[in-house]
Amino acid sequence: MTTLRGRIPARELRLIFGGGALGHLTDGELLERFVRDPGAGGEQAFGALVDRHGPMVLRVCRGILRDPADADDACQATFLVLARKAGSLWTRDSIGPWLLGVARRVSHRSRCDDARRRRHERGAGALRSSVEPGDPPDDFEPVLVEEVDRLPDRFRSPIVLCHLQGLTHEQAADRLGWPVGTVRSRLARGRDRLRARLEGRGISPLAVLPPASAAKAGAIRAALSEATTEAAARVAAGGLAVAGASPAASGLARSILRTMIMTTTLKLAAASLALGLVATGAAGLASPPSEGGPLAGASPASSPRATGPAPAPAPAPARRPVEPPQSEAERIAGEFLDAGSELFDAKDAPRLADTYATDGEIHLISKNGGEVRTDVKRGRAAVEQFYADLFRKAGSIDSENTVEFARQISPDVLVVNGRFRPNAGERELPFVQMRVKQGDRWLLRTLWLFLNPEG
Repeated sequence: MTTLRGRIPARELRLIFGGGALGHLTDGELLERFVRDPGAGGEQAFGALVDRHGPMVLRVCRGILRDPADADDACQATFLVLARKAGSLWTRDSIGPWLLGVARRVSHRSRCDDARRRRHERGAGALRSSVEPGDPPDDFEPVLVEEVDRLPDRFRSPIVLCHLQGLTHEQAADRLGWPVGTVRSRLARGRDRLRARLEGRGISPLAVLPPASAAKAGAIRAALSEATTEAAARVAAGGLAVAGASPAASGLARSILRTMIMTTTLKLAAASLALGLVATGAAGLASPPSEGGPLAGASPASSPRATGPAPAPAPAPARRPVEPPQSEAERIAGEFLDAGSELFDAKDAPRLADTYATDGEIHLISKNGGEVRTDVKRGRAAVEQFYADLFRKAGSIDSENTVEFARQISPDVLVVNGRFRPNAGERELPFVQMRVKQGDRWLLRTLWLFLNPEG
C-alpha cells in the first residue's frame, strides 16, 4: 500500500484531511491538483476523488455486471479513464454525473466482452442460457443508470448527488454552486421526468430510486481504492502502459478512450461540414432574428427571404462523453433550446412558430431505401400549422433538446448542431439549425431535422 509522509497509509491520510483541506475542495480543484502535481499531493487529490465517488461508481458497475471481480475491474477502469482525461476534462463542480456515464459504458463494454468470450468458448446455445436476465447483484437497477444518464445535465446532476450519492440538498447546492432552491426545484423536475421514463418502460420508480435521505454511499474497499489511486498516478506519469492495473481494467480503459477519441473526431467532422454548408447561405443574409429549439424553438423576428431550399447538412454525431469548456454560443443555444422544449411540451404551436423568422423553414429529411426525401415547411404560417397538426395527435409530451455543437459564424448568424427527443422513450433525432439575430433575440431561419438517421 502506498504511504505518504512517513508511515501513515495514503488512505488514512486522506481521511484525516477529509474534513479539512481536501474535504472542502471541489472536484474541479482536486482534478487540477492531480494534473499539476505529479507527486504525492496529486496522488492524494486523486485518492480523495476515488473515496468521494468510488462507492457510486462501484455500485453502478455491480448493478450491470454479475461477477464482483468484473465490477472491480470496471470500477478501476472508470477511474483510469478519468486519470487519462483529467487534463482535458472541464468541470467546476461535480464529476459524479460524468463518472456515472463512463461507469455505465465501461460496464456494458465488459459485459459485451464477456459475452463474446462465452460465445467462443461454449457456443451460441450456452451463451443464451448464461446471459438470461436475472436479479442484479445490487439494488441499483441498470435501467435506472441508463435513464439517469440520459437526463439533461441540469436534472442529472442533482439526482446523482442527492439520490445516488446521498448528499443533502444543502451539500449538493454547495458542490454544484447553485442556490438550494434551484437544487430542490430541478431535483423535483428531474424526478418527474425520470418517473415518466421508468413507468414508460414498465418499471416502478419506487423499486429502483432510493429516497435522497436513504441513499447508501458506504465506502469503497481500501485495497481497491489504493490500487486504483496508485494506477491513476502511474497513468498521469506514463500512460496506461505503465498503470499497473489489472489487464482487464487497462483493456477496458483503452477501449473506452478509443471510443471517446472517435466520437470527438466524428463530431468535429460533422460540425465542420455543417458550418461549411451553412456559411455558404449565410453570406446573403441581411437583417437576422432570434430563439427556439429543433421541433421546439423559442423567440421572434424577420429576415430576408432565401431564394430556395438550403442544402441539408450531415446528422449530428452521438453524444460526446467528455465535455470541453462551454462556449458562449453553446450557453446561448442551451438557453433557447430549453425554452423551446418547454413550449413544445405545452403544445403551444403559435408561440413556437413565433420563434422562427417570418420566412423561417423546417426541412424534414428522411431516407427511404436509396432515396433521400425532404419535406419543407416555409414561413411562420406553415410552421405553425405543422406544429398544430403534430400536437393534435399527441398525448402528454416530455421532450428534450441537447446541444452538441454551437458556433457564431458571424455577429448575426448562429449554427447549432444537436439532438432532439420528441417525447420520453422515443429515439433521438439529429438536427442542425441556423439562427439569425434581430435586436437581442435569435430566431430560427432554417431547421434541418433528420427523421430516420439510421436509414
